[in-house]
Amino acid sequence: MRRLGALAGGVAALLAVSGCAVQDRKWGSCGVGGGIVGALVGGVAGGATLNNVGDPNGGQMAGVIIGGTVAGAALGALLGHVLCDPEREAEPPPAPEAAPAAAP
Repeated sequence: MRRLGALAGGVAALLAVSGCAVQDRKWGSCGVGGGIVGALVGGVAGGATLNNVGDPNGGQMAGVIIGGTVAGAALGALLGHVLCDPEREAEPPPAPEAAPAAAP
C-alpha cells in the first residue's frame, strides 16, 4: 500500500510539472502514436508481470491487461504529445488603434 501511495504521488508530480508544456502544444500524430505504443507496452507488461508473479485466473488476467492498456495509453499519449507534437504559434499582437483626428 505504501508503494501505491508513492507511485500516485510521483504521477501527480509528473502531471503538475508537465501541465505548462501540454498547453503550449497542438495535438498531433506524436500523441496518437505514443498512445498506441503505450497501450501495447502497458498491456503486455501488465499481463507478463501478473503471469510471472503467480497463477492468475482469467478475470485477474483480463483486469490487469485492461488496466495496463489504459494506463499505458494515457501515459504514452501524454509523453508523445509533450516530447514531439508541434508548439502552437504565438498569436499576433493586436493592431495599434488609430489616434483620433485633431479638431481644427
